[in-house]
Amino acid sequence: MLSGGRARLGIGASWYEREQVGLGVPVVAVAERFERLEETLQICLQMWSDNNGPYEGRHYRLAETLNVPAPLQQPRPSS
Repeated sequence: MLSGGRARLGIGASWYEREQVGLGVPVVAVAERFERLEETLQICLQMWSDNNGPYEGRHYRLAETLNVPAPLQQPRPSS
């Protein structure tokens, strides 16, 4: 809201082990990093949809996928 819809979401599969250790993020195999990234994208898409219910994945489980306030761009942020 503050940026008038000009914000960007930057996410990745986590490659810099020193940063992971420093932030307390578990260092896992590359394949699992990409599995987690895929689930994160699924969660984002669900947050930006009309479905704010639970998310149940292999790595992440959320009771709700709320995104308040909603993005200005509809139906979801675009690139």
